[in-house]
Amino acid sequence: MLLTGCETPYHKFSMLGGGGYQDKELEPGVYKASFMGNGYTSQERVIICTLYRCAEITHENGYDYFAFVTERGNVSWNWVPVSANLSYRIPNFSGETIFRTFKGEKPTQY
Repeated sequence: MLLTGCETPYHKFSMLGGGGYQDKELEPGVYKASFMGNGYTSQERVIICTLYRCAEITHENGYDYFAFVTERGNVSWNWVPVSANLSYRIPNFSGETIFRTFKGEKPTQY
């Protein structure tokens, strides 16, 4: 038996997929990573998925570790119809961070 949830799975961003991660190299060794969840994705999961993407990018590019330059979290609200006469709002969480990757010994400023 396979159980699935309604929260956004960890995958590359797709409008059809209800969110996911996006990333971009801003300059050599500096990246922006983000994760957008749907109305069923917790803020904690958004943070974990954003951090996981940072770690993946660091490893995929041959670096040893990363340090945050900035981080942002946002909550947006969508109205979701429950029935013809009732609706309520579900929060959509998203997270974004800019981080620098490093090799070798940890620099003192971080």
